[in-house]
Amino acid sequence: MKKDGLALALLWLVMGAFCYEVLVYGASPFGGDIPFQFYPWKAYVQASLAEGRLPYWNPYTFAGAPFLANMQSAVFYPFDLLLLLFSVDRFFGLSLLFHLGLGGTGAYLLARLCGASPLPALFAGIAYGLNGFVMIHIPAGNHYTYAGAAWIPWIFFVTTGFVRTTKSRLPWALGGSLVACLHFLCGHPQMLFYSLFFSLFLCLGMGVWETKRVAHGSLWLPVIRTGVWGGFLALGIGMAGMQFYPTLEYVFAASRASSISLQAATEFSFAPHRLITLLLPEYYGTRVDVFSVWNHYDSFVYWSCAYAGAITPCLAVALFLSGKKPITAIPLAALAGLALLLAWGRDNPFYTLVYQLPGFGHFRAPAKFLPYFIVPTCVLAALGIEALAAARESKETTRRDPRIWLGMLGAALLFLFTGLGRQLPTFYALLRALPGEDVQRIRMYTTIIGGLLLFTGFVLYRIARKVPRYGGVALAVAMLSLLVVDLFSYGRVYFTTTLKKPEQIRAYAIAPEELAGVRAPLVSKTPERVATLRDIIYPNLFICWRRATIAGYDPLSLQSFNQVIGAMEGWEPGGFHDDIRLTVTDHPVLDLLNVRYILTRRELNQLGLKERAAGTAFRVYERTSGDPQWAMEAVRSVTGEAGWRPAPLLFTAYTPHEIRFTYPVEEETQLRVAEWAYPGWRVTAQVNGALVEVPVEASAEGLRVLTLPAHAREMRMYYDPPVWGWVLAGLSWLGFGLASVVLYLKRTDWIWPILARVLGRDY
Repeated sequence: MKKDGLALALLWLVMGAFCYEVLVYGASPFGGDIPFQFYPWKAYVQASLAEGRLPYWNPYTFAGAPFLANMQSAVFYPFDLLLLLFSVDRFFGLSLLFHLGLGGTGAYLLARLCGASPLPALFAGIAYGLNGFVMIHIPAGNHYTYAGAAWIPWIFFVTTGFVRTTKSRLPWALGGSLVACLHFLCGHPQMLFYSLFFSLFLCLGMGVWETKRVAHGSLWLPVIRTGVWGGFLALGIGMAGMQFYPTLEYVFAASRASSISLQAATEFSFAPHRLITLLLPEYYGTRVDVFSVWNHYDSFVYWSCAYAGAITPCLAVALFLSGKKPITAIPLAALAGLALLLAWGRDNPFYTLVYQLPGFGHFRAPAKFLPYFIVPTCVLAALGIEALAAARESKETTRRDPRIWLGMLGAALLFLFTGLGRQLPTFYALLRALPGEDVQRIRMYTTIIGGLLLFTGFVLYRIARKVPRYGGVALAVAMLSLLVVDLFSYGRVYFTTTLKKPEQIRAYAIAPEELAGVRAPLVSKTPERVATLRDIIYPNLFICWRRATIAGYDPLSLQSFNQVIGAMEGWEPGGFHDDIRLTVTDHPVLDLLNVRYILTRRELNQLGLKERAAGTAFRVYERTSGDPQWAMEAVRSVTGEAGWRPAPLLFTAYTPHEIRFTYPVEEETQLRVAEWAYPGWRVTAQVNGALVEVPVEASAEGLRVLTLPAHAREMRMYYDPPVWGWVLAGLSWLGFGLASVVLYLKRTDWIWPILARVLGRDY
C-alpha cells in the first residue's frame, strides 16, 4: 500500500505539473464549447442553487426548454457540485485537473489488478491521463467528453475485479453500481452508453476466456454472471434516478428521439489510414490554433486522435512477443480491437449494421469509441514492461558493476529531460506553424519526432535491461521518463492554447451595453424575447445575461421547437441541428414566440426593423412590422371560423419556474401563451375565491394552451417536477445500502454475540 500510495501521489503530481497554471493562476481552458455552452450552464446551476432552487427549467434559450432533464446539465454530479463552491470562473480548470487525475488513477488501478507492479502501472496511469483523445478535446471545449472519459478505466476496473475475484463478488458489484451512477451523473450520455456496452462485453468475454483456459467449467456461468453484472449496473443507473427519470422523459420529446442519418452519425470517425497517428500523432497536421494556422490537411470528419505516447503501442505489442501473457491480456486485446474497429465508423462496412442496433443510431462521432481502445492499450503496455523486465538475460545482468549501468541510465535520463525534452516542444512548434498545404514537411517533421522518441526508447531499454538486480525498476523508470517528456511535449499546447485567467472569463460574461434597452423578463415582468442571427455565436450567454432568446446551442433540444424553427428557416426535414441561430428577421413564427428584438453584428436595412442600439458586440433592432404577443385569446368570427386576438395581461411574477398573471375571464376561454408546452407545467386559477386546476394542452405549434374557466382572475403557471425520479433514486439507494450492510455483516463478527443475547442461544 505504501508503494501504491507513492505511485498515485506521483501520478497526481505529474497531472498537477501538466496543469500548473490552474493551481498557480487559477486559469481555465476557455475555448470551443465551454464559453458557448458549458460556462453559461454552470453559471446558471450555481446561481440557481445559491437561490435555493433546483434548475428544472431554462427560460432563456429556445423559448424555454428543460434544463435538469438535459443530461449534460450534470446538476447532481457530486464533483461538479464541490467545484461550484469555488468561483465558476475557475471551475473548468479545476475540473480538467481533477478528471485527468481521476482517469489516470483508474487506469493505474486497472493495471495493478491485471498484474502490473506499481511503476509499470504508473506508466498506464500517466499514458491514459494525458492521452491525445483528451488533449484534442480541451481546445474544442468538450468538457463532458474528458469528464466522461475519466470514468472509462474505472468501469473496466470494477468489471475486471468482479470477474476475476476468488472471494465475494458483492464488493465489486456494489463498486460497479457506484461507478455507473457517477458515470451517468457526469453528463455524457454517449460515453455512458458505450461504457455499459463494453463493460458487459468485457465481463462476458473475460469470463468465457477464463472458463476455457482455467476452470474448464460450463459456459453458462459467465453468461449468468454477466446478467448479474448488468443488474448491478442498472442499480447504479437507478441510484441516479433523480436525473435518469427526467432525462428519459426528455429524450422521447427531444431532437434525438429518433436515429439521425448514417451520414451524420459517422462524422468524426477515426479511419484506418489514421493508425499511423498511434506513433506519429501530428502526421495529418493539427487543429490546435497556435499560430492562427490550422494545418490539419486530412478530411475534417476524420479529426480524431488515439495517441498515448509513441512507445505505448510498442510496449503493448512487446507483451505478446514476450510469450509471458497474463490471463487478462487476450480479453483486453479483444476489447481494444473491437473498440478500434467501431471507431473507424464510415470506413467500416460493419458499422452500418451496428448503426441499426438500439441506441447506436442516436449518437454521432464514432471516434468516441477510441478511449475504449486507449485504456486496454495502456494497460497492455504496463504489462509489456513487466514482461520485458522478467525476460532479462542473466548473463547480461550479473557480470557487470551495477554502478556503470545506473550511471549510464542516469546520464541518458538527464539528456532526455534537459536535451530532448527541451527540443521536442520546439520541433512541435515548427511543425504546427507549417501551412496545411506543406504536406511533405509536416510528414517529415512528424516522422523525425516519432523517430527520435522510438530511438530514445530503444536506447533506454537496452541500458536499463543490463542493470543488475534493479533492471525491472530501471526499465520502468526509463519508460516512465520518456513517456512524460513525450506527452508533455505533445499535449501541453492543447492545454495552454485556450487558457484564460479568472478576470478574463468574468469580463467575457459581462452583458454588453447594447442590451441595456432590451428589457429582461425577470426584471421588468415583460416576457419579450430576442432572436440572434447567425453572426452572433454565443446565444447561450443570454442565460448569464438573463435575457430570453429563441436561439441557443445544445445537442439536445425539443423536437417540436426544432420543427417550428426549421419551417421558418427552410431547413430540410429530418436534418440534425444542434446550433440554432437564425437568418429570418420577419416571420409569423417570430410573432408567435413574442420576439420583439433582432440582434446581429451586421447592419440591416429591411422594412419593419428600427435600429435601437449599435455597438462593438452587436446591433439591436426592434421589429415594427409584426405584432408579437405573449398571450392570444381564442375567438370565433360570425362565420364560425376560429381565430386568435391579443390578450393583454398584467404580470405579477415571472421566474424560471413560475409565472403569475391576471386576466379577467367572464366565460370559458382558451388562452395560448408563448411558452413551450412540456410535461410538468401546471396552471391554477382563482375562481370566486377558490383555487381551480386549469387544463394545459399543446397547440399545433407546440405552445401551451390554457382552458380558463369562467370568472377566472389570477393565474399561476408553475413547473411541478415528477417525483418518480426521486422515488427510483431512493429505492435504489436503499437497495445499495442493504447490500452494503449484508456485505459488512459477512465480513465482521460483532453481530453474532448480539444475536446470541437477543435469541438466548449460543451461536
